[in-house]
Amino acid sequence: IFVCMVMEKTGLQVDVALESVARMWFKEEYAEAEREAVSEAQWEITGRREDNWIPIFVCMVAYPGVKCPLHVFEPRYRLMMRRCMQSGQRAFGMCSSNGYAIAELGTLLYINSQRLLPDGRSYIDGIGIKRFRVLETDSRDGYTIGRVEYLTDTDLAPSPTAPPESALSNCLRLAEALETILSTRLLDGVPPTTRAAIIQNFGDIPHPDRAAPHALSNIAFWAVALLQ
Repeated sequence: IFVCMVMEKTGLQVDVALESVARMWFKEEYAEAEREAVSEAQWEITGRREDNWIPIFVCMVAYPGVKCPLHVFEPRYRLMMRRCMQSGQRAFGMCSSNGYAIAELGTLLYINSQRLLPDGRSYIDGIGIKRFRVLETDSRDGYTIGRVEYLTDTDLAPSPTAPPESALSNCLRLAEALETILSTRLLDGVPPTTRAAIIQNFGDIPHPDRAAPHALSNIAFWAVALLQ
């Protein structure tokens, strides 16, 4: 079990057979080792072992389902990113600020990839995962950490008693109309270089999908991110 955890933390590929044996024959021990690994990773990044403490990058507004590329050059954030990657967590919060205090709401970002530069700076390819509310803040080695409460959107999934014209159907039509407007009137109306820059910074326009209700909100977030 210890070998599996060490290999995962250091980025080495874990032997599938070894991991399967550990999970099958040592269920309780493996689960406890996983909890300890998560606790150690959280401690390494935030200095706290309590749940829901995350490092927070104070910079801008980010949105779920939307790309958020970053150029990380400040020493405190370079340290934060190094800890996020080395711990295996690969996630951090993003909040805007009014110059005096950070915003109450933010978005958890996942690091898809990191490109390190020789001088210690890096380019982060991040994407929004879920929103959160900041309950309290502190600092660790110069960067902000926060205890957060994750937010859940209202479930619009159809139910057996829902009428044909349900909220989900209405949202789906609106999302499809928004996708058409963004595709035909925005992206198709700009020069190829501008279109490429938009996609590089924000990703492709999310496609509305009845089977994935979260995609309906993602297209709205994509549009807002582009217009802010």
